[in-house]
Amino acid sequence: MDFSAQNLDSLWKIWKNESKPDSVRFKAIDDFIWEGFIYEMPDSALYYCKLQYEFAKKEGAEKFQAVAFNNRGTCFYLKDDFDNAVKYYLKSLQLYSSLRDLNGMSSIFNNLGNIFKEQGNFAQAINYYIQSLEIDEQLKNYDGMASSLNNIGIIYANQDNFSKALEYYQRSIRLSKKIKDYDGIASPLNNIGNVYESKGDYPNALEYYHRSMKIEEKIGNIIGAATSMNNIGGIYRMLGEIAFKENKKELANEKFEKAIEFSKKA
Repeated sequence: MDFSAQNLDSLWKIWKNESKPDSVRFKAIDDFIWEGFIYEMPDSALYYCKLQYEFAKKEGAEKFQAVAFNNRGTCFYLKDDFDNAVKYYLKSLQLYSSLRDLNGMSSIFNNLGNIFKEQGNFAQAINYYIQSLEIDEQLKNYDGMASSLNNIGIIYANQDNFSKALEYYQRSIRLSKKIKDYDGIASPLNNIGNVYESKGDYPNALEYYHRSMKIEEKIGNIIGAATSMNNIGGIYRMLGEIAFKENKKELANEKFEKAIEFSKKA
């Protein structure tokens, strides 16, 4: 949701209104942080996260404290300060674990997996993704399960274990289809395209990129559609270069034109 300055001002007023219930005030500052600052101004978000945590601690609300720690971890993650991100995610995980809050635990395990994936520590990343997956299986949280399966597939693809990557991507797609999460279908379709491209199977790569692009266009995900278009353009350009080297100028020109076409769309 795109919050305007007026929306943010309204949230801030709710947060400052001490006559409001604690849960309402906490949600207001949480929305304020996420919608107004965390992605574009993580340093400012850290200041508000501190206010959020101090409020939660004062009220003795451990779940709110866990949320505040998670938010701080995300701020540091977005700043590429992975050591501090892990530190605060683990603080959040400790509180969620003591409360037996499975949803919170699953979310943190997923966040930790993302960090170790970024750092190239794939064994640790898969360990955290699997823990998240196992919890979501208990909760029958198909959205969370599909996300973890897709993330595990990415790890295997990064390790050039393409058969395992395809297995996890397909499992992710099946779950997303079950809950009609079209964005959750499009992402692993694009990832499958990446696998086939890495294997040099360009016809299959193009097929999956096109399938992903059509879904992203249908649901209005401009960034996702542009990513698939860019991937398609890249393959056409490469095929054009191959054709040119083989002195197939007519075929090369066709591929170059297609690459330009998709680059303009992206």
